[in-house]
Amino acid sequence: MTGKVAPKGASGTRATTPETGKPGQVASRAPAAKAVSSQGWEPKPPAALWRSKVLWSLVETTGYAALPSTFQDQLRAALTGTTPRSSQIQTAVANLLSSPKFVQATGKDQASFILSEMDQALPLLATYELGALSPLGAPFTLRETAALPTFEFSDRKASARVHRLELENQSIDVVVPSDGIFSPPHQHTVEEVAAAVAQLLPAARRLISQIVLSPRPLPNDERDERVPELSKDAYMTFARGGQVTIYPQPSLMAANHLAPALAHEAGHALGAEQFDGFFRALTRQGWNVWEEAMAADQLPPSKYGLKSVEEDVAETALIYLCTEGTAEFEEYRALFPRRFALLDQMMGRIPPL
Repeated sequence: MTGKVAPKGASGTRATTPETGKPGQVASRAPAAKAVSSQGWEPKPPAALWRSKVLWSLVETTGYAALPSTFQDQLRAALTGTTPRSSQIQTAVANLLSSPKFVQATGKDQASFILSEMDQALPLLATYELGALSPLGAPFTLRETAALPTFEFSDRKASARVHRLELENQSIDVVVPSDGIFSPPHQHTVEEVAAAVAQLLPAARRLISQIVLSPRPLPNDERDERVPELSKDAYMTFARGGQVTIYPQPSLMAANHLAPALAHEAGHALGAEQFDGFFRALTRQGWNVWEEAMAADQLPPSKYGLKSVEEDVAETALIYLCTEGTAEFEEYRALFPRRFALLDQMMGRIPPL
């Protein structure tokens, strides 16, 4: 079977992050800059002027002065940036500056309002605001390659069928129970999985070696007690070696949620891969190094990243992977400087401290 991800899936995913409030939508309010050609000076786009006006209006408030220096730096980066998250923060801050309640508040209360707006700008998953997914997806082939008499699923051993997904010099096995029976009844099809994997960027896709469609939910005895929100209705889990397991659900599963969730699991894969190498093992001491970076940066990568340090690693690693080599990379670095510095070390770009 050959296939390509339909544009509908990609647009459906990205639509979860509202694009309203982009600086360009109110750019007409800003006066055009006057070019000085003799000095080689190029006029700023109206949107950039609008962002500068919002930034300096905020800097003049007592609330900005009351913020910790870390948040001041992050705000300056966001208010001059062009990512979807920055656009949402810019619009929120502009609205805040015109609010009588904010204007009349004390510096301390103004600071609280600003921090609240930054929290509201957090995406549920980092993938929803990133160019982490290819609009159309890579061409792929999918074929059944083996029938296994025994395969160890999460809850039991059973016979299985193996499908080989091949795309852009990479092969990923998709394993499903031979009887095709799932309980709860709703599980993704092999074809949906193949289309979703093809939608991932190569940097994220390379971290996945096998995808298992589990016939049963995640057993309770495998729950991580540090993540109490994880229940038997967990959607996906990652295991070292690049194995991603997808669990059946009580209700119908939307196909356009699959690619972002796989991208998130790729973030887990990077975290495990690099922590194993950089910190030698997933020890509590190793995680403490990341927790120190979290405390220094303060701003979380997403709402889902708030669940635990492991989820924070996964979400931040995904941002790092999927913006590397783009103009957005340094913008996100300004938002998460300590985490990105740690990822630089983990990726071997600079020696460990």
